[in-house]
Amino acid sequence: MAIKAKYVHTNLIARDWKKLVRFYGDVFGCIPTGPERDLSGEWLDRVTSLSAARLRGLHLRLQPRRSAALVCSKLFTREIPKETLLSFKSGVDGVRSHRARSTTHFCLRRMPKSIALVYWLIPAKSQRDFFSETIRILSKQFNAPCFEPHLTIIVTPEIGLSPGKILKKIRTSPIALRVRGIGFSYKFTKTFFVRFTSSKSLAKLAVALARETRSRAKLAHDPHVSLIYKKMPTSAKKELTSAIQLPLSTVLFDSIKAVRCALPTKTRSDVEAWRVVAKKSLRW
Repeated sequence: MAIKAKYVHTNLIARDWKKLVRFYGDVFGCIPTGPERDLSGEWLDRVTSLSAARLRGLHLRLQPRRSAALVCSKLFTREIPKETLLSFKSGVDGVRSHRARSTTHFCLRRMPKSIALVYWLIPAKSQRDFFSETIRILSKQFNAPCFEPHLTIIVTPEIGLSPGKILKKIRTSPIALRVRGIGFSYKFTKTFFVRFTSSKSLAKLAVALARETRSRAKLAHDPHVSLIYKKMPTSAKKELTSAIQLPLSTVLFDSIKAVRCALPTKTRSDVEAWRVVAKKSLRW
């Protein structure tokens, strides 16, 4: 017989609850909702079977759906015994109930990142200045990382020929792309961006790069130039959409850069760790 039930929330308990909150923000895009909790008293001692128990933490809301569950990350300020820990290699280090104290410990760490080479198209200087200034202003206003304006062509493993030798084999002219408008999403790498219509020249360039890198990589879906990388509420992104007026209908891209980066890119430190390893100017 089916039971009608509604999932409300999951309690996660950790020594460092603030680090756990950062993890869920970086990895799953969760955002805080409501005030910070700081609970204590005789009622909590009875519930936890601890003396002078104290719970601190936040409720987090999963994105992008508003109806997603709340995740409550809390911390027992009294130390949890080491025997409650159980080691895993899956990214969740430990979860085991300790019957005497009825507590559960989660020690979370990020999954290991892979190193990849990303090939970018770079706007010509006259138009690059607009993107660079917009990125600079938004990064300062929202305390976000600053980065070079670019359109991702393909992403490949770092194997085979060096990126410099690969780019020397590429023969293509500057590529002009038509602006479709501004978009935003819940993904960190597509927080807020200028969207472009693809072209045969861009598709051919992606095929040529995939061939030379001996990979099965395809042209990145939805060609775009990002303006900010930041976890932001949808309301803020909507406000930016109405506030920014694009002075460009077409953008010319006249160079390619190969960038070494760690995937997935989910944090400011990931963005700031990007390194250009090769570049090539495109000529008519």
